[in-house]
Amino acid sequence: MTGFSVPKAAFAGYGLLGRLFLPALVWWAVFYAWLVGRGVMAAAMAGEAFRAMTEMQGSGQVDMSSMMAVMAETNVYTAVSTPISLVVTAVLLSAVLRGILRPVDKGIIAHISIGPQELKFAVTMIVVAIITGVAALVVAVLGLIVTAIVGLSGGGGPVAGIVALLTAVLAISAFLFFQVKFLLAQPQTAHQKAIRIFESWKLTKGRFWPLLASIFLMLIGLLPFVAIFGGATVAVGLNMEGLTFAGPEDIRGMTNFLTTPAFTVADNLTPARLISAGAMAALWVVMVVFGLGTAASAYLQITGEAPVTTKTDAAAAVDDDDDEDWDED
Repeated sequence: MTGFSVPKAAFAGYGLLGRLFLPALVWWAVFYAWLVGRGVMAAAMAGEAFRAMTEMQGSGQVDMSSMMAVMAETNVYTAVSTPISLVVTAVLLSAVLRGILRPVDKGIIAHISIGPQELKFAVTMIVVAIITGVAALVVAVLGLIVTAIVGLSGGGGPVAGIVALLTAVLAISAFLFFQVKFLLAQPQTAHQKAIRIFESWKLTKGRFWPLLASIFLMLIGLLPFVAIFGGATVAVGLNMEGLTFAGPEDIRGMTNFLTTPAFTVADNLTPARLISAGAMAALWVVMVVFGLGTAASAYLQITGEAPVTTKTDAAAAVDDDDDEDWDED
């Protein structure tokens, strides 16, 4: 193991955007197509249900039986779109890490491939997400129980508020702790082409605060891109959809424009929707390159490994001695 530079890891994304610019365009095109396709799918499968849900939420008068009926329709769309979204995400994230850590693996195009490695990456991603989410949830539930006990025992008001605040802080802290501890799981899985989850716990030992600092600096480094692409999306909504921030209805309309599919297929293919989807896809690619770039840089620095750039390196990078590996032929 070697030393660790916080700035090098935090701002690795800037250099990677330059080195991987052409592959990034392909990743953007794939994710853009998925965003547009997902909106069309939502409108075709549950457009009227989304319309009814939005209207009920906007009126402030939600009838639970009607809401449950509407949600039953949207659940069908969710059941279809969620696995597709998982596959698209796993394939693209794996391609990004392959471009960073294994540039020798060209894939079909832009390091994109569909095979055992994507399955390994998906398993790693899901396991880490479950562990992190469950840890934060357990802390939050315990805090809610304590808050309820304090309230029932007559210690409401400021005391209950303080307990609730501490609960939120602890839940966020638990989430961040496990995010940092498993930060190297995905890059190590991609680099060694074998599922590596709990090895990250060992590699991050004694480096929690530097790794956390690199994550926060990485997020700061993302702010210009958030301003550019996020601002472009909002500007499209303001100028092409006639939305403003003049009142609650307009703010709700902007929120729906940014987060909710249009209710008809045609409305999902308007210039405003297509341009905003392009901006959001661009922001997503930049965020992924920055986030995985920080994790990959930290992994390379801590382990002393190097990106796999030749076939000889590729053979050496795979550890064939672990019986639990899902090795590829």
